[in-house]
Amino acid sequence: LDARFLGRDLTPTDVLKDGVVNPTTKESRKGNFAKNNPHAFNSRKKKKGEAKARKRTPPPEVFLSDEETKQVEKIWDQVEVQLRRGDSRELFMALLKVVQL
Repeated sequence: LDARFLGRDLTPTDVLKDGVVNPTTKESRKGNFAKNNPHAFNSRKKKKGEAKARKRTPPPEVFLSDEETKQVEKIWDQVEVQLRRGDSRELFMALLKVVQL
């Protein structure tokens, strides 16, 4: 430990060495930045469970027709086959079809 940064009295079990850096805390890492840039530092602590200012709207549900559902299932079957074969080019092409659908 470096006695300069210990913040308490030494005990007989403490090992002191020159040039050792003590572990840091989140507060100590903010240190001078918070002091030198008070406008950029938000000192308000959020309470546990506090709601966010803006609620996120869920994405719209996507409904596929029966034909589109069959196409998707067929493409995923092709992906599974290519994974088992280990053919990376064909696997890439099958995954590309999924994205383009």
